[in-house]
Amino acid sequence: MEQIPGTLVENAVLPRNWERAVGYTDTSRFLAVWWEPCGDEVMYSDGQATATGNWPFFLHLRETWAAPLHLALGETWRLGSAEEPATHRLLLDLQERRGYVATVAEAETFLAAQWSVSSDN
Repeated sequence: MEQIPGTLVENAVLPRNWERAVGYTDTSRFLAVWWEPCGDEVMYSDGQATATGNWPFFLHLRETWAAPLHLALGETWRLGSAEEPATHRLLLDLQERRGYVATVAEAETFLAAQWSVSSDN
């Protein structure tokens, strides 16, 4: 599999089973999350399926990771809000329990590619 796109969120560990709490039940290694203004909901995607999620868990993660996100990216990233669409995705490595911030295009391309490499899933 190619290199993970985006910027690593340093000193931020994804809590165990966080993806299950937000509503994701499949087995991919990588998952993207963001806020969608249409419906004012958290969304997640593994590159094959996209769905709405359990928003309190996303908001808690975003608040918990706010300082590391700001240190890594300043004010250049947007994970979406009720007023504006996301320009970036929080790309989660569910195996290593780490997060990256990537542009929408980078994240979508990367997620789709994870399904073409069956040995890494």
